[in-house]
Parts: sequence; structure tokens; C-alpha cells
Amino acid sequence: AEYADKPLAALLVASGSCSSSRDARRLLEQGAVKIDGERVDLSFAISALTPGQAYVLQVGKRTFRKITLDI
Repeated sequence: AEYADKPLAALLVASGSCSSSRDARRLLEQGAVKIDGERVDLSFAISALTPGQAYVLQVGKRTFRKITLDI
């Protein structure tokens, strides 16, 4: 349950997709973050993701990360 109750911005920083939580929040507010092709924002709950399943995290046009959650 490492990220289940944390904001999505913390996951973006931990994955190396953003350099700071402020930068992550700004990108989320601008609609520049997608998980498996679906745009997410600040209201997205990490707990909505299925543990153990791989997801493609896109930040901006060119930054892609494959993430797997151990919730």
C-alpha cells in the first residue's frame, strides 16, 4: 500500500517522469498526463489501478514509462 493513498503527483515523481511534485501537479492540471491512453487529472485515485497490472504512463508528448503497482 505504498502509493494507494498518495496523490498521483507522488507517483509521477517516483517514476522519474517529473522532477518535482509541483511540476507533476502543473502537468496534471494542464491535462498532459495519460495512463493507458486515458487522460487523468488531479482527481484521479491511484487506488483505481489494479495491483500487479502493467500500465503505460505518458507525460507530455515524449515521456513514456511502463509502471506496475504493488499496492
